[in-house]
Amino acid sequence: MKKIYLFLFFSAISGTLFGQIKYGPKIGINLSGANLSSPSPTENTNVSSTATLRTSYCLGAMAEARVGDAFAVQLSLMISNKGYNFIEVLESKTEFGNNSSAQTALLKSSVVTNRGTRNLLYLDIPVAFVYKKDLGIGKVFGGLGGYFSYNIWGVTKEKNTYVVGSSFDLSLSSLNGTYDLTVANELSRTDFGGFLTAGLEFDERTQVAVNYNLGLSDTNPGLAKVYNRTVSITVTYLFGDN
Repeated sequence: MKKIYLFLFFSAISGTLFGQIKYGPKIGINLSGANLSSPSPTENTNVSSTATLRTSYCLGAMAEARVGDAFAVQLSLMISNKGYNFIEVLESKTEFGNNSSAQTALLKSSVVTNRGTRNLLYLDIPVAFVYKKDLGIGKVFGGLGGYFSYNIWGVTKEKNTYVVGSSFDLSLSSLNGTYDLTVANELSRTDFGGFLTAGLEFDERTQVAVNYNLGLSDTNPGLAKVYNRTVSITVTYLFGDN
């Protein structure tokens, strides 16, 4: 991965020195999610986690350096709002009894359901090596590369439901609560991964693209592993000589 970043970096520098450079604003919509990996279950505990997409935004600027007639290097600097909706269920079992006899011990179980949204703000730096094909009315392009992100801010909003019971007593009790948690110190500040882009270019200036960030870095320092996944639809307008 480091070799890929070095190649793309030096390609960008070469394009900046010798190719035609265009630059301009870039804005778009994010559909962000995550690949969650729950801790391995034990004899008395089991955790299951599911993430769903949330809609957010991205904005910033892009520079494009032409490399030959059909290739270019695109480098962007973006403020990107990411995160995901989640459901986490923790099931635990505890043995208890009135005496030391194992035969009279009861199995008491508890379930905690945690629903919420993780709202994260990143500084994104994606870079891609792009190929363009002229269609007459415009150009179609596609490219691949990588991205590096730095976490600026993060908040989790959660609602927890606790259900406690036992195998011999079917009565249930529940406690509900909602709280906000600033998670800046509970997140890995940096993230990196693969970057894919494809789209259309009109008048050699306006680009409409679909992009995909495939996170390869675990952003959660805890037991569960979290890998960012983001699809974005962006519009870029480039200034500079054609």
